[in-house]
Amino acid sequence: MWWLDPGKELLQAIFNRVMAPYLENLDMNQVNYGISSGSLTLRNLRLKREALDKFRLPVDVVEGTLGRLQLNIPWRNFSTPMKAEIDDLFLLVNPAASSKYDPADDEKRAQAAKQERLRTAETLQIQEQAQVNEDSLKNQGFVDTILAKIINNFQVTVKNIHIRYEDSVSVPGHPFAAGITLSGFTIISVDGNWEKAFIPSTAGAIHKLAELHSFAVYFNTDSESIRGLPPQQSADKFRSLISTEENPVNEHQFILKPVSGKGKITMNNTISDRVPKFDVELDFEEISFLLDNHQYRDVISMVDMYHFFLRNQQYRKIRPTEEQITEMGRAKALWKFAREAVVGQVHEKHREWSWAHFAERRADRKRYVLLYKKKLPGALQGPDVKEFDDLEAKLSYEDLRFYRSIARAELRKDIQIRRKLEEEKKKEQQAKGGWLSWAWGSSSHASTDEILGVQMNDQRRKELFDALEYDEKAATAAAFDVPKTSLKTRVKARLQKGSLALRSGTTQSSVEIMSIVFQDVWAKAIQRPTSLDALVSLGDLHVYDSTTPNSQYPEIVKIKSDDTPTTSTVHLSSMDEDDNSNALLMVKFEQSPLDERADNGLTVRLRPMEVVYHRGFVEAIYAYFKPPETQMESVAALLDVASETLEGFRNATRAGLEHALQAHKTIDVQMDLQAPIIIVPEDVTHKSSVHLIVDAGHLAIGSELVPKKDVQEIYSK
Repeated sequence: MWWLDPGKELLQAIFNRVMAPYLENLDMNQVNYGISSGSLTLRNLRLKREALDKFRLPVDVVEGTLGRLQLNIPWRNFSTPMKAEIDDLFLLVNPAASSKYDPADDEKRAQAAKQERLRTAETLQIQEQAQVNEDSLKNQGFVDTILAKIINNFQVTVKNIHIRYEDSVSVPGHPFAAGITLSGFTIISVDGNWEKAFIPSTAGAIHKLAELHSFAVYFNTDSESIRGLPPQQSADKFRSLISTEENPVNEHQFILKPVSGKGKITMNNTISDRVPKFDVELDFEEISFLLDNHQYRDVISMVDMYHFFLRNQQYRKIRPTEEQITEMGRAKALWKFAREAVVGQVHEKHREWSWAHFAERRADRKRYVLLYKKKLPGALQGPDVKEFDDLEAKLSYEDLRFYRSIARAELRKDIQIRRKLEEEKKKEQQAKGGWLSWAWGSSSHASTDEILGVQMNDQRRKELFDALEYDEKAATAAAFDVPKTSLKTRVKARLQKGSLALRSGTTQSSVEIMSIVFQDVWAKAIQRPTSLDALVSLGDLHVYDSTTPNSQYPEIVKIKSDDTPTTSTVHLSSMDEDDNSNALLMVKFEQSPLDERADNGLTVRLRPMEVVYHRGFVEAIYAYFKPPETQMESVAALLDVASETLEGFRNATRAGLEHALQAHKTIDVQMDLQAPIIIVPEDVTHKSSVHLIVDAGHLAIGSELVPKKDVQEIYSK
């Protein structure tokens, strides 16, 4: 089996790329040997301090361990299950503002994060630039076969994940801890009845069952730290704080109560208008969110601290240390810091607009482009390597992305010129050979091809395809001949019940002031070769008001009880049989509908509701979320970021609408909205008080589009 060595080398490279940046005591010799032998077990691995720098979070890793990582890879028997097991992943982080500043370490971490961003961006760029042709379709079919083989054989088991954040800086005197816990997650092979079994790849479909056990998010106020414990005690403590169905943890203040669910994944060998290639069903019983005023206080303080940290990050290099403050005096040290900060900004602005800076940037660009063109084909060596590394450390991420794009464009141009010259030279040689050139013949070569970057002859290709049970001709034909009605992917998700509650007071004597309960939430998406359908429905919604004792209206939002059918002039597009026609809210979006009635379709249906307006409830919610005056600056900065995001979304939406108008895109809008009945009582504690009732009526919107055939006739004239 000639492909075993390249496969092992590829897996070793992937393991080195994915795991090595995060693990400190990883023995690559042991990893390579374990992958080659087909059995790899690693224990008691430590996470690096910079493990989370990739995510650009203002936190530092205090301690992190991976208890056990085990891989079983049957290289010589693809019919045997491949297994991956991860146990006891524990991570403790704290704010980066509380860590001691180390210039060398910070620079090293910043460079590593920049390189990771470059690798990620270039990987995405390569995927976007991939061209679709016959060879790519062959490779895609081959990749699908490999993925099907891996998924059919692959089983995953994850146990005891606990990521904890401790903060004693944001709220002095009130340390808090927030964390994410996961009791277990498994993906196993099952049969058609969703019972555990190993199914050979020759079966008509591959079934996988994914189970999520007790995923939770907690936020404990006035919490004790678990930092500094011996390794074994620390692991035991982390493990004991993971809530499970058998052993719930009562000391946690959950923001998200433990959630469990199941996912059914089906990969079919065939594709049709009824059977999708990928079929995914997700089912969750209940998702509950809780938030009390102490948690909200600590969250706002944490945002304030992070805002302060990010604002002062640029001055961290010149900020005086405790030793300098003691030696020079606090006032003198801080005055020197302020002067250097202001003067440094002025000098930097002047330098950026100087001719010397422009000349330096031009020289750096030209030199980097030249060195990167050498690096791409692997010709960079000697002193050029150090010069290249120095330039990468000096230049910013944006400059590197731009200069690399220039280098690639120039390299592609050089390759095209070289190929053109070679073709011309070859034609000249053939012309000089004359009519006798046939007599000398030419050496015959076995036809070779490249699959996923590996050169293969006919024999090697046949051995590999036989081992994977891959039919190249059938896969290529299927890739080219796919009906537009066929289902590529179908995803269904259901949430039986969800809730959101706001509480006030201490943990022992908290009082609920508001709760929202929703039921029967459905989401469905269907992807076809040329179209996409998405549907979301909400079965029921209730909002409860607990701010006023003896209130006659504890339920201030509910579905109208005396719902009578109303006639509508709007023709709603038919829903699938799985959809609940009695849902409170239903939204369906269609991109390129199959019936070609329009370019897009939007259907919305809303049943009538009863809404009781209570001024005390509104004021209580406003007072609950109003931050302290001392933290308004940070909240305003957060709102500015949110406003910029919304502004970008608005501009993108406007640009999309302008393009749709210019391209004469059509949308079929069908809406049947029964507005809520609003009840405004004078006194919510007495039903005999004066009531104001507002009925907003019924809104129906329907599109009357010109048939596409008529539009085409008009354009043809």
